[in-house]
Amino acid sequence: MVEARKEDWSPDLDPFTFTERDGFFYGRGTTDDKAMAAIWIANLIRYKQEGLVPDRDLIVALTADEEGGDHNGVDWLLRNHRALIEADYCLNEGGGGDLKKGRRLANNVQAAEKVYLSFRLEVKNPGGHSSLPTKDNAIYHLAGGLARLAQYELSRPPERGDARVLRAHGGHRDRGDGDGHEGRSRSPRPIRTR
Repeated sequence: MVEARKEDWSPDLDPFTFTERDGFFYGRGTTDDKAMAAIWIANLIRYKQEGLVPDRDLIVALTADEEGGDHNGVDWLLRNHRALIEADYCLNEGGGGDLKKGRRLANNVQAAEKVYLSFRLEVKNPGGHSSLPTKDNAIYHLAGGLARLAQYELSRPPERGDARVLRAHGGHRDRGDGDGHEGRSRSPRPIRTR
């Protein structure tokens, strides 16, 4: 999981120690993927107890590639055990929902996944010796290129799924919960257990 600094937490809470207190869960990641993973597993247990026989296989693959790298995640499964995860439909960890006084306000569904892209930059020029540095050297050229890249702003139109969701929800609007986060995601809150 993503690192957390103990000094950013309450003095009596360790971010890497799961704590249940007054009906709430505390700990790094309790409102992230762990809650969703627990819900999926709880539902599979319930399906089995109720005798549900689905018309297809239900596959759960809980991986750690977001924080741990792709050496042990979905990419590894695709390369080494694709047949075990071949599916017509997939639910990912994105999405979420909002409750207000027990009333469901939204159930967000993630329609796509973010990906990262790595670059390797190599800069060449005639060079010289560090005892006689010149303004025309590869390090400065690389630094200048990175500075120009930092100023670049991507302008990508929303994906079709995003546009449909925005139209359906009328764009950004006040959730009416009075927390001042109109149209924005609120910061993580502990999960209520009762």
